[in-house]
Amino acid sequence: MQRKEYFGLSLSLVIIIALLTFINSNYFALTKVTVKGNGLLTNEEIINFTGLNNGQNIFQIDFDKVSNRLMRQPQIKGVVLERRFPSTVRIIVDERTPLVVIQQGGDCLLVSKEGWIVDKRKELTDVSLPLLKGLDVKILGNKIKMTSYIKDSLRYLTGIDEVVNRGITQIQIDNQRNIIFYLGSSKVEFGQPLNINYKVKLFKRIYSKLKKEEKNFDYVNLKYYNNPVIKLE
Repeated sequence: MQRKEYFGLSLSLVIIIALLTFINSNYFALTKVTVKGNGLLTNEEIINFTGLNNGQNIFQIDFDKVSNRLMRQPQIKGVVLERRFPSTVRIIVDERTPLVVIQQGGDCLLVSKEGWIVDKRKELTDVSLPLLKGLDVKILGNKIKMTSYIKDSLRYLTGIDEVVNRGITQIQIDNQRNIIFYLGSSKVEFGQPLNINYKVKLFKRIYSKLKKEEKNFDYVNLKYYNNPVIKLE
C-alpha cells in the first residue's frame, strides 16, 4: 500500500514538473499581438502602449498591468485581453468617439461626449465634426472642463445628429448664452438651454417634415418653443 502511494505521488510529481516545463517552454512564447476595434489609434501605437515584447511567455503576462497601461490613454474607454494559444495575445479596444472640435491656441482638439481630448490636429481638412465656438475652455490634463453650457450643447447635438446625419458644421454660444447650430448655411436657434428634450423633439419633427416635402430652410428659431419660427430658403 505504501509503495502504491509512493508510486502515485511520484507519478503526480513527474506530471506536474512536465506540465510546468511545457507551460514555460518556448512553445508559449509570444510571437503575435492582434488588435481589433481601433480607429483613432493605430495597431502599432496600441501594441507599444502595452509594453509587450516577443518572447514573453503568454502565461506570465500580467493582463491587469497591460490593461491599466492601455486605459491611461484618453482615446480608450475599455479593453479586453485574450490569450490565443499557443503564442498570440488579442487586444479588443473600445475607443471614445470624438463629437466636437474645439480650437485652443493653434490646435484643434477633438473632444468626446465626456470631455476627453481624443486627438489633436493642426488642421481640420479631414475632420467632419462640428466646431464649438463662443466659450472659454479650460483643459485639465487629457480632458476639458465640462461646463453646463458645453454639456447642454452636446445634449442638443446627440439628440438631433441622428436626424441630420452629421450635417452640423458649427455650434455657437453667443454673448447672451443662446445656443445656435449651423447646418451649412442654415441656422437653428435653440436659445437658452431650457426644455432641451422638448426642443430636440420639436426640431426633429420640423426637420423630418421639411425633408419629406423636399424643402430647405434658412433658419429655425426655437427660442420660444411654443411658437417656432421657420424661414424657408
